[in-house]
Amino acid sequence: MVNQFVLNTTSTLTLHYNSKMLNFDIFKQKSPKQRFLLILGLIMFVFYLAIGLACIFWAELPLNIGRPYKIGIGIFLIIYAFVRLLSLGRRD
Repeated sequence: MVNQFVLNTTSTLTLHYNSKMLNFDIFKQKSPKQRFLLILGLIMFVFYLAIGLACIFWAELPLNIGRPYKIGIGIFLIIYAFVRLLSLGRRD
């Protein structure tokens, strides 16, 4: 991870951030199969994130477990969603 602060000629401070975790090369031209799997991965990320947030914030969620367990399941699903998103960006 490389962080560089550069002072431009217009006296503004910009931050150039290079990291393998934030790889925007996944949006380049891909084959139809790779594009389909990328879109499916993004949809599954949103799905797990929404289910996790619903477990945490939806008070009348029809699960017969206690509130602390619902919050725990929600946090687990949100972490799992971000792990899937990061692994989606690392695929070749």
